[in-house]
Amino acid sequence: MKDKKRRIRAFAAVLILSIAFFSGCGASVGEEEVFAPAQTPIAQMQNTPTPEPLVQESKAPAETKTSALASEQKVKAPAEPQIESAEKTPICTLLVRCDSVFRHLDKLSEGKRAIIPPDGIIFPKTEVSFSDGESVFDVLKREMRNHGIHMEFVDTPIYHSAYIEGIGNLYEFDCGDTSGWTYMVNGESPNYGCSQYPVKENDAIEFVYRCSLFEE
Repeated sequence: MKDKKRRIRAFAAVLILSIAFFSGCGASVGEEEVFAPAQTPIAQMQNTPTPEPLVQESKAPAETKTSALASEQKVKAPAEPQIESAEKTPICTLLVRCDSVFRHLDKLSEGKRAIIPPDGIIFPKTEVSFSDGESVFDVLKREMRNHGIHMEFVDTPIYHSAYIEGIGNLYEFDCGDTSGWTYMVNGESPNYGCSQYPVKENDAIEFVYRCSLFEE
């Protein structure tokens, strides 16, 4: 009887141990299931594509371009206008006329009447520029050449002398024995040649054909 009780107790003890053992295994399995989700985010992070850069980082190049553009605009800024240092070109006036022949048509050479302008003006009063040191003769020669007007003269540089023989195909002696070309500056007749008279600012130069040395 006692042995039977002992076997029963032994069997119960074994049963209890078995139950305890299997209960322990279940707890371990349960803990593993609890920790498994902790590993899941790591796996997801490994399979998840790298997130795109922040918006601020993508704007950085644009800001650089803007700065570069601003610098370029500063470089291309228009320069301040420079003040011209050149001096103003001096001006004088020039007039070439032969209206005196109308008072002496009886002395005018044959064939010359056709070349005389109706108003006697070969070159109208015109403002012209000149350079420092130029003479009245220099101004006349240049303007006649520039406007295609005939001019014939004798120039003697060694004596700084120039003599006007003809302008507009009207020559000396074409309207009398004392006729020819003379010049005036500011209404007065200088007592030396036109190649020796230096032009000054605002001078009024006139080359006049006279049929007599004594006429105005």
